[in-house]
Amino acid sequence: MADFAERWGVGIVWVERDGSQPSGARFRETDYEHASRAGEPFAELITERRYVPNAVTRFCTQALKIETARDYMRAQGYERWTSVVGLRRDEHGQRHDRPRSGDLPGLPVSPARRPAER
Repeated sequence: MADFAERWGVGIVWVERDGSQPSGARFRETDYEHASRAGEPFAELITERRYVPNAVTRFCTQALKIETARDYMRAQGYERWTSVVGLRRDEHGQRHDRPRSGDLPGLPVSPARRPAER
C-alpha cells in the first residue's frame, strides 16, 4: 500500500477495528509500521463474540472491514461514500472456490491461493 501511495501520489489512511471503542466508533488509525501483524483485531473480535466464525455465522468481513470503514468515514463527517472491500492474496481460498449468488464477475481481483500453491 505504501508503494501505491507513493506511485499514485495519494494519501492512504490505515484503519483497523478497535473493539475497545463504543459501537459506531470502533476503529483506530494506524500506519504500515504500526498496523497489527499478528491478528490482534481478529482475536479481539473472537473474544468479544465468544465464538469463531463458521459457515453459518460469517462475521469477519462485516466486523473487521465493512463496519470499521463505515465508522471511520462517519467520523470524518461523511454520510455517503463508495466502499470497495478487497481480499488479500493470502486469505483462505474457500471464498474464491464457492461463488455465491450476487457476486460480481471478476471478484476477487486476485484469486486466493492455498499455502501449497505458493
